[in-house]
Amino acid sequence: MNAVVTKPVITPPNKDPKPSQKGRNLLLIGIVLTFILFSALKIGDYLEWDEDGTPKLSAKREKKLQKALRELAEAEQYALIIDVPGYYPCFNCDSTHIYMYKGESWRFGSTVKKQKGRYPKYRKPVGMTYEVQFEGNIFECKKQELLKIYSYPMMPENLKRAKPLKRPPGNKNDQ
Repeated sequence: MNAVVTKPVITPPNKDPKPSQKGRNLLLIGIVLTFILFSALKIGDYLEWDEDGTPKLSAKREKKLQKALRELAEAEQYALIIDVPGYYPCFNCDSTHIYMYKGESWRFGSTVKKQKGRYPKYRKPVGMTYEVQFEGNIFECKKQELLKIYSYPMMPENLKRAKPLKRPPGNKNDQ
Protein backbone atom coordinates (compact mmCIF):
# COMPACT_ATOMS: atom_id res chain seq x y z
CA MET A 1 0.00 0.00 0.00
CA ASN A 2 1.41 3.09 -1.14
CA ALA A 3 -0.32 6.03 0.39
CA VAL A 4 0.19 9.39 -1.08
CA VAL A 5 -0.25 12.30 1.23
CA THR A 6 -0.80 15.59 -0.40
CA LYS A 7 -0.55 18.85 1.40
CA PRO A 8 -3.68 21.00 1.01
CA VAL A 9 -3.13 24.27 -0.76
CA ILE A 10 -4.03 27.28 1.40
CA THR A 11 -4.18 30.64 -0.24
CA PRO A 12 -3.09 33.53 1.99
CA PRO A 13 -5.64 36.27 2.64
CA ASN A 14 -5.53 39.41 0.59
CA LYS A 15 -3.24 42.01 2.16
CA ASP A 16 -5.74 44.84 1.58
CA PRO A 17 -9.11 43.33 2.29
CA LYS A 18 -11.94 45.64 1.33
CA PRO A 19 -14.92 45.79 3.64
CA SER A 20 -18.04 44.46 2.12
CA GLN A 21 -20.52 46.94 0.72
CA LYS A 22 -23.01 45.84 3.38
CA GLY A 23 -20.55 46.65 6.22
CA ARG A 24 -19.76 50.03 4.73
CA ASN A 25 -23.46 50.90 4.45
CA LEU A 26 -24.10 49.88 8.08
CA LEU A 27 -21.20 52.05 9.24
CA LEU A 28 -22.51 55.02 7.25
CA ILE A 29 -26.03 54.55 8.64
CA GLY A 30 -24.60 54.36 12.19
CA ILE A 31 -22.70 57.62 11.76
CA VAL A 32 -25.75 59.41 10.36
CA LEU A 33 -28.00 58.12 13.17
CA THR A 34 -25.46 59.19 15.81
CA PHE A 35 -25.33 62.67 14.30
CA ILE A 36 -29.13 62.89 14.26
CA LEU A 37 -29.34 61.67 17.86
CA PHE A 38 -26.85 64.26 19.13
CA SER A 39 -28.59 66.97 17.13
CA ALA A 40 -31.93 66.00 18.64
CA LEU A 41 -30.51 66.14 22.17
CA LYS A 42 -29.20 69.67 21.56
CA ILE A 43 -26.36 69.11 23.98
CA GLY A 44 -24.83 72.37 22.80
CA ASP A 45 -27.67 74.24 24.53
CA TYR A 46 -26.28 73.31 27.93
CA LEU A 47 -22.93 71.55 27.52
CA GLU A 48 -19.69 72.40 25.73
CA TRP A 49 -16.15 71.08 25.79
CA ASP A 50 -13.06 73.24 26.19
CA GLU A 51 -9.86 72.81 24.17
CA ASP A 52 -8.65 70.08 26.58
CA GLY A 53 -11.85 68.10 26.08
CA THR A 54 -13.19 68.90 29.54
CA PRO A 55 -16.96 69.37 29.69
CA LYS A 56 -18.30 72.73 30.88
CA LEU A 57 -21.60 74.59 30.90
CA SER A 58 -22.47 76.35 27.67
CA ALA A 59 -22.19 80.14 27.74
CA LYS A 60 -25.98 80.43 27.54
CA ARG A 61 -26.49 78.05 30.49
CA GLU A 62 -23.76 79.77 32.55
CA LYS A 63 -25.41 83.16 31.96
CA LYS A 64 -28.77 81.74 33.07
CA LEU A 65 -27.17 80.30 36.23
CA GLN A 66 -25.52 83.63 37.11
CA LYS A 67 -28.85 85.44 36.65
CA ALA A 68 -30.64 82.96 38.93
CA LEU A 69 -27.95 83.31 41.62
CA ARG A 70 -28.05 87.11 41.34
CA GLU A 71 -31.85 87.06 41.76
CA LEU A 72 -31.52 84.98 44.92
CA ALA A 73 -29.10 87.57 46.30
CA GLU A 74 -31.34 90.52 45.34
CA ALA A 75 -34.75 89.62 46.76
CA GLU A 76 -37.30 91.74 48.55
CA GLN A 77 -39.92 91.25 51.23
CA TYR A 78 -43.08 93.24 50.53
CA ALA A 79 -46.51 94.04 51.88
CA LEU A 80 -49.70 94.80 49.98
CA ILE A 81 -51.17 97.78 51.82
CA ILE A 82 -54.80 98.88 51.45
CA ASP A 83 -55.24 102.26 49.69
CA VAL A 84 -58.99 102.23 49.22
CA PRO A 85 -61.17 101.14 52.17
CA GLY A 86 -63.62 98.40 51.30
CA TYR A 87 -64.24 94.68 51.16
CA TYR A 88 -61.31 92.48 50.12
CA PRO A 89 -60.95 88.70 49.74
CA CYS A 90 -60.07 86.93 52.98
CA PHE A 91 -58.55 83.46 52.97
CA ASN A 92 -58.60 83.18 56.80
CA CYS A 93 -62.08 84.45 57.66
CA ASP A 94 -65.39 82.77 58.35
CA SER A 95 -66.71 84.66 55.30
CA THR A 96 -65.09 85.17 51.89
CA HIS A 97 -64.46 88.92 52.32
CA ILE A 98 -63.40 91.30 55.06
CA TYR A 99 -63.72 95.07 55.38
CA MET A 100 -60.30 96.73 55.49
CA TYR A 101 -59.24 100.30 56.17
CA LYS A 102 -56.58 102.40 54.45
CA GLY A 103 -53.07 101.50 55.66
CA GLU A 104 -53.89 97.95 56.77
CA SER A 105 -51.77 95.03 55.56
CA TRP A 106 -53.59 92.61 53.28
CA ARG A 107 -50.64 90.34 52.47
CA PHE A 108 -46.96 89.82 53.27
CA GLY A 109 -44.69 88.11 50.75
CA SER A 110 -41.21 87.83 49.33
CA THR A 111 -39.99 87.64 45.75
CA VAL A 112 -36.88 87.59 43.60
CA LYS A 113 -38.81 89.05 40.65
CA LYS A 114 -39.41 92.51 42.15
CA GLN A 115 -42.82 94.18 41.84
CA LYS A 116 -42.98 94.05 38.04
CA GLY A 117 -42.31 90.30 38.03
CA ARG A 118 -44.53 89.43 40.99
CA TYR A 119 -47.44 91.72 40.10
CA PRO A 120 -47.29 92.71 36.42
CA LYS A 121 -49.80 95.30 35.17
CA TYR A 122 -52.42 92.69 34.33
CA ARG A 123 -52.25 91.23 37.89
CA LYS A 124 -51.85 94.46 39.84
CA PRO A 125 -53.92 94.28 43.03
CA VAL A 126 -56.74 96.81 42.83
CA GLY A 127 -56.95 99.26 45.72
CA MET A 128 -53.57 98.24 47.17
CA THR A 129 -49.99 99.48 47.11
CA TYR A 130 -46.96 97.22 46.79
CA GLU A 131 -44.58 98.36 49.54
CA VAL A 132 -41.03 97.00 49.83
CA GLN A 133 -40.29 96.49 53.52
CA PHE A 134 -36.94 94.67 53.37
CA GLU A 135 -34.25 93.95 50.77
CA GLY A 136 -31.59 91.25 50.96
CA ASN A 137 -31.00 87.68 49.86
CA ILE A 138 -34.00 85.37 49.53
CA PHE A 139 -33.30 83.65 52.86
CA GLU A 140 -33.30 86.96 54.78
CA CYS A 141 -36.44 88.13 52.96
CA LYS A 142 -38.28 84.87 53.61
CA LYS A 143 -37.32 85.16 57.29
CA GLN A 144 -38.79 88.69 57.46
CA GLU A 145 -41.94 87.50 55.69
CA LEU A 146 -42.44 84.66 58.18
CA LEU A 147 -41.84 86.95 61.15
CA LYS A 148 -44.54 89.32 59.89
CA ILE A 149 -47.07 86.59 59.05
CA TYR A 150 -46.65 84.80 62.39
CA SER A 151 -46.72 88.12 64.32
CA TYR A 152 -49.88 89.33 62.55
CA PRO A 153 -52.26 88.19 65.33
CA MET A 154 -50.62 90.76 67.66
CA MET A 155 -50.80 93.72 65.25
CA PRO A 156 -53.08 96.58 66.40
CA GLU A 157 -55.05 96.50 63.12
CA ASN A 158 -55.88 92.85 63.80
CA LEU A 159 -56.59 93.18 67.54
CA LYS A 160 -59.33 95.77 66.90
CA ARG A 161 -61.39 93.18 64.99
CA ALA A 162 -64.24 91.37 66.75
CA LYS A 163 -62.50 88.10 65.88
CA PRO A 164 -58.74 88.56 65.26
CA LEU A 165 -57.25 86.62 62.35
CA LYS A 166 -54.49 84.02 62.48
CA ARG A 167 -52.63 85.63 59.55
CA PRO A 168 -53.16 88.54 57.11
CA PRO A 169 -56.33 88.22 55.01
CA GLY A 170 -54.37 87.79 51.77
CA ASN A 171 -52.01 85.06 53.00
CA LYS A 172 -53.51 81.61 52.41
CA ASN A 173 -50.98 79.90 54.68
CA ASP A 174 -48.06 80.63 56.98
CA GLN A 175 -45.49 80.09 54.26
